Amino acid sequence: MLVKILALFVLLGTSVRAVNPVVGKDEAKNVFQIIDANGDGKISPLELRSFLRAMGSPQTLWETRVLLDYGDTNGNGQFDEDEYRKLLKGFGV
Repeated sequence: MLVKILALFVLLGTSVRAVNPVVGKDEAKNVFQIIDANGDGKISPLELRSFLRAMGSPQTLWETRVLLDYGDTNGNGQFDEDEYRKLLKGFGV
């Protein structure tokens, strides 16, 4: 299971790099805005699962929540933009 979760983080990082191989703040923000389908400034489990499925990685809601829990530092069950950037930075993006 841990390997699968790490693979999802790699997919997320790869998705950001697809926008620009040299990922800057603007590119990461653009991908964040794409994932944040309702535009509320947070990535919910459903939004992340929809994005990952669109990228060809079908996930259960539980797997998506585990992924979010990893980077959710404030414990609200969602990624805000700061948590998202910190998570990507931790994976070298």
